[in-house]
Amino acid sequence: MNWQKNVKKLIMVLGDVSIFYISFYLAIFFRLGFYFDPKIFSLGLIPFSCLFVFWLLSFSFNHLYETEYFRPFSRFIKLIFWATVINAILATFLFYLMPEAWRTLFNLVLGRISVVKVTLIGQEPETSELKNYLIKNKFLGYQIVSESDDFSIDEKQGKADIYVISDTFKNKNWDEILLKASESKAVLILLKDFYQDIFYKVPLRLINDHWFLDNLKSEQKKSYEWGKRIFDICGSIFLIILTSPLWLLISILIKVDSSGPIIYRSLRLGRNMRLFKIYKFRTMVKNADQLGPAWTLNKDERVTKIGKILRKLHLDELPQSLNILLGDISFVGPRPVEEKLARDFNIKIPYYKLRHLIKPGVVGWAQINHRYSASLEDDVFKLEYDLYYLKHRNFWFDLVIMFKAWRIPFEIQSH
Repeated sequence: MNWQKNVKKLIMVLGDVSIFYISFYLAIFFRLGFYFDPKIFSLGLIPFSCLFVFWLLSFSFNHLYETEYFRPFSRFIKLIFWATVINAILATFLFYLMPEAWRTLFNLVLGRISVVKVTLIGQEPETSELKNYLIKNKFLGYQIVSESDDFSIDEKQGKADIYVISDTFKNKNWDEILLKASESKAVLILLKDFYQDIFYKVPLRLINDHWFLDNLKSEQKKSYEWGKRIFDICGSIFLIILTSPLWLLISILIKVDSSGPIIYRSLRLGRNMRLFKIYKFRTMVKNADQLGPAWTLNKDERVTKIGKILRKLHLDELPQSLNILLGDISFVGPRPVEEKLARDFNIKIPYYKLRHLIKPGVVGWAQINHRYSASLEDDVFKLEYDLYYLKHRNFWFDLVIMFKAWRIPFEIQSH
C-alpha cells in the first residue's frame, strides 16, 4: 500500500512541476510574443526554478500530496487556498519587495549571468534611447560596454559581442571593419535594425524610401492574406451569432439613455485609401463631432452614461464584426482612422499613407503598445508600431496580438 501512495505522490509532484514550467513558458510567450528569445528564457529559468522548489515545499507543508487530506472537500479547498496565498507571498517577496537582494543572492549562489556585451557607435537620439532602456532593463541580457564615434574591435571596457552602428556612421574602410568583425566573431548591426529588435517598432526618423522597398513586399504574403480572410469570415459570423442577444439589450439601453441613433457611422480610410463606413454602438451624445474635437478627451462630457460602460467593456465595437464580414477591416491590423484625421496625418506625418497598404483591424500592434491617441505626436509613435506590424505580419503574429488584446488599457477611446 505504501508504494501505491508514493506513486500517487510522485505523479502529483511531476504534474505540478509540469504545470509550473508550462505556465512559465506561456508567461514569456504572452509577454514577448512571437519573437521568443531563448536568452531571456534561460535567464529566468534558474530563478523561477528556485521559486518552484519553494512552491512545492509549500504544497507539501499544506498536505497537498497526502490524499487522506482531500476529504472532506471543504478542507481540501482550505488547504489549496492557504498554499496559494503562501506561494503568492513568496513570489511577491522574491521578485518585487527585495529585487536587488534576490539578484545578489542569485549571482552569489548560481554564478554570474551571461550577458551580451554591446558597443554603440555613432550619436543619434535613438542611440541614447537604447542605452537608457537597456541599462534600466538589465533582465533583457544586454550590457553597454562602451560608446564611440568610431569603430574599434578592442575597446578599453572589453570587447563587445554586438556593435550597433548608427545609420549615419561613415567609414571608408568598411572592408577592414568587416574582416575584423569576422575574425573576432562580433556581430555588426545597424541601429534601426537593433532598435526594432528591442522596441518592436520601426524608428521613423531612421528609415527612408528604400526601407519600404526592402521590407514591404506584399506579393510574398498572398497565402497569409487568403488564410486571414477565411479566418475573418468564420470568426465574424461566429461572433455575431454568439453576441446577438447583447445587441438587443445594448440597443435598448442606448435609446433609454440618450436621443440619437443606436449605431454610429463614421467614414474611415481603409486599404489602398478606400473610404468605408465603420459601425459602432453610439457612445456619445448626438452630433458629438460638432460639439468638440475629433480626438476623445479624458473625461469627455460628450460620452453618455451607457457609453462609458460600453467603452470600458469594449462592447461599443461589436458592430464592427459586420465590417469584418464585409471585408472592410480585419480582426487584426492598424486601427482605422477617421477620414479627416487620416488625410491630415497623410500630409503632416512622413510615410503615414503606407499604413493603408494593408487592411485595418479592430485591434492592432500599436493599440497594444501605446496609449490612446490624443495628439499628433501620439500618432507618430503609433505609426512606428504599425510599420513594424506591416513588416512582420503573419498569422502567428496576429494570434499573439489577439491574445494580448486583453492588456489594452480600459481608457476612453475614439467614437
